[in-house]
This record gives sequence, C-alpha cells and structure tokens, in this order.
Amino acid sequence: MKKTLLASAILASLVSVSAQAATVYDADGQTLKISGDIDVTAYFDDQGDGTTSSDSSTYGSINIFGTTAVSDTTTAYAEFEIDTDGYESNSATEATGQFAIDELVVGLDTAYGDFSFGGVSSALGQVTDFTDVGNEFGGSLETLGGSGATGFAYANTFGGVSVNAEYIASSDEDADSIGVSAVYSLDFGLDIGAGYVVVDEDSEIQFGLGYSVDALYVGFGYEAGEEGGVDFTTMELAVTYGVSDDLTLMAFYGMGDTDDADTLDYYALEASYSLASNVTASAGFTADNLDTATVDNQLYTQISYDF
Repeated sequence: MKKTLLASAILASLVSVSAQAATVYDADGQTLKISGDIDVTAYFDDQGDGTTSSDSSTYGSINIFGTTAVSDTTTAYAEFEIDTDGYESNSATEATGQFAIDELVVGLDTAYGDFSFGGVSSALGQVTDFTDVGNEFGGSLETLGGSGATGFAYANTFGGVSVNAEYIASSDEDADSIGVSAVYSLDFGLDIGAGYVVVDEDSEIQFGLGYSVDALYVGFGYEAGEEGGVDFTTMELAVTYGVSDDLTLMAFYGMGDTDDADTLDYYALEASYSLASNVTASAGFTADNLDTATVDNQLYTQISYDF
C-alpha cells in the first residue's frame, strides 16, 4: 500500500465522522463535514427483590470535521464534537446538566503516520475495540486510560501491524498517561492485539483477539493491572452474527475481579435491525450475576438516527 493511502486509512480509523456525514464545503483543498446522531433509549430493570423500574435517556451529538491539503502527502485536520452527556430534560421547559465536548483534536495525516494533538484517546482503544461492538453492552475493558484536554497521539501501520501511542497530560497531579498498543492483522481474518499504559504508579496490560469469517465475528479481550495498589483482571468475550444485511445478533460475556472482590460477572444478548441506512432499532437483555448488583436483569430498546 502506498504511504499516502496508508495514512488516509489510519486517519479514517481515528476520527469519529459518521458515514452519513454531509460535506458542506469542498474547494481549494479544504473540506468541511458535519455529522451527528440521536439515540432514544428505554430501560426496564429488575432489582432482584421482586420490584421493577423503568427509565429512559436521550443522547445526541454533533460532529464537525475539516481537512486542509498541506502538500501531496500531508493533510491537516481538525475535529470538534459536542454531545449531551450529563444533559437531561426534566420537562418541556426545564433541563439540568451541561453539554460536553467529546472531541477537540487537530492533527497532521502524513506519509510517516498520523500525528494528533488535543483531546486524544487512549492508545488502548484499538485493543478494547475487539469486544466493544455492541450498542449498549460490551466494552468493559480499559480500566486505565488517560483523560484531559491536552495530549499527543501517533498512529501508523507497518506491514500488517497497526501501532498507536499516546501521551496525555492530566489536570490532576501525578496522573499523566503514557501508552502504546499494536494490532497485527493476518490475511485469513485473525487480528491479534496488545497494549500497555502507565498512569503514575498504576499500570495495565491488555491483550485481544478478533476473528472474522463471513458474517461471524468473535472477539476476546483480557486486561490485568494495578490501580491504587489493588490488582485487577478483566476478561470479555463478544460474538456477532449478521443474519442479513439489516439484522445483526450479538452475545457478550464478561468477568473481572480485584484482590478481594468480584467486580464484573455478566452476560448479555442484543439484536440490531437497520430500518434505513441511517436509522437503527435495537434491543437487548443483560443479567448481572454479582451479589452486590443493584439491578439483576435489564432490558433495553433503542432507536438511533445518524445524519
């Protein structure tokens, strides 16, 4: 693969621009795309004591992504996303919470890799993606990860190996994050990943496997580390099957523990159906097997609209 094409492929994997993104400007080597999504979800909980409850949430986001051609092999880009994390409508006229900035990144996509600055993500992301494939369930790994307004990330592919590295400066004292990960993709559908992150005196190592054959995908993730002087391990398995172009079935199982307690023990089932190219209906069920769980079973339904 040519280096310029390779860099473009890496860039596409890093940014969160929807496939439905609308190009609102494209001239003189500059492009501007806008995309977003709205998710409306209803939850039905079984507390395990004979009582049930229901709840609902609405999530929305708007993403703005721009690029500028610097040279034949270098493209500058910037991404900004605002979402409704923490924003809940109590009535037609009253609301609480705040909108949140989820992405605020500038970068250079070059023949030597992708360099990004700002609110960058943890390098472990490409390993956690092995099991983070559900709408509501899955994605239980990545116990440690950097967070903050200032960070640096690098990504490139060498042969069949995709490498990510990050340094994230935290606003909290002694909480800067340094991490690296690599995923090796084989021709017959098998991906092998590993990553390591250090946050002050805490550390974590992760391993992942993903295998795709026809409409079937199986993903496995494992992490082990130490946080606050306490050792922890987590394991998760995800299976998806595309019954048709529109219908996908998913199953998950996860377990984890620390030195003296179980922290994760669940299984879940999901189904997702595409009503249109940008409208998806999904439903799922999860059972929490922990003795300390406040909700033993949960059922959800969701409608998602992407634009």
